[in-house]
Amino acid sequence: MPAPDSSVGMLAPSNPAAQLDTTRRTVGAVTVETTRVDDLPKYTEVIEWGASGPVYHGLALPGSAKSAAAWQIRKFTYDGSGNVTDVQFKLGDPSFIHVWDARASGSYS
Repeated sequence: MPAPDSSVGMLAPSNPAAQLDTTRRTVGAVTVETTRVDDLPKYTEVIEWGASGPVYHGLALPGSAKSAAAWQIRKFTYDGSGNVTDVQFKLGDPSFIHVWDARASGSYS
């Protein structure tokens, strides 16, 4: 299945300043309270696609330049059938300290 060269979307991070929306409903003698969390800010997501699927996946705060040391970068590897066999972080570090533009250089573990 062909995929675009890159894709930008949003994913929700954990955020202590999140907005909460709580609902309560009672069924018989049981009261159920549900809290929905709207996390802000959301991450910008960038994906570099290969023949089998995503090769590199990056997350950063919105507005981060691809040349800035502000990205968490993952690399996907595949077997001959196109199944993901491994997902590794740039330099083995999931911190938001990597440069998207340099994703192909350096090691992953």
